[in-house]
Amino acid sequence: MITEKTNIRMDSIFSDDKKHRFLLRRSWAKEGKIATVIMINPSDADYLITDVTTMSVYNGLARLGEYAAVNIVNLYSLATSKMSFRRIDSELNLPDNDKMILKVAAESDMILLCWGSVGDTNSRVAKRIMHVLDMLKNEKEKMHVLTYGDKEGLHPLVPQMRTTLWKLKQIDFDSYYESYNYAKDKATKKESKESTVVEESKDQVIEA
Repeated sequence: MITEKTNIRMDSIFSDDKKHRFLLRRSWAKEGKIATVIMINPSDADYLITDVTTMSVYNGLARLGEYAAVNIVNLYSLATSKMSFRRIDSELNLPDNDKMILKVAAESDMILLCWGSVGDTNSRVAKRIMHVLDMLKNEKEKMHVLTYGDKEGLHPLVPQMRTTLWKLKQIDFDSYYESYNYAKDKATKKESKESTVVEESKDQVIEA
């Protein structure tokens, strides 16, 4: 019979009203690398409650065997299970969140960009991603994405990421940044066109 014991430390940092979460950290070994994972927005996970996404991150990094701790931060600080971009920016993200992202990124050995495809079709999110990348440009050598086959930039909840050994790929920062600039422009044109169609439909109803 073998008994294994370990000390796992969990820390979480919230706004005073607990509506915004700035950091969720787990450390499980004395020696090893520190990873920072950037996702979209927090849920109700804290030092005690662990949601499915957070568990996938812990498991994925632990299986790699070289990491001792992970900092989980997000593009947006609002803690919610149903993210709505109808809210204004100041409701979705507090200034302390950007400060936390900068702090933990500087202290980390690797930064994993795990927001998935959310910025590909939403100009507002793409703009936010570009802002975060701008903030972290001095840490660009640390930036990686999750890959599976020929797919890159996957979210930890993608089924394959929950069951297979994670593969991390270092990004070409300039190309990666430009891809979001392209996505932002493309999404902006689409949103503008859709808005025009809606307005024209309203005019037609009024005239009728």
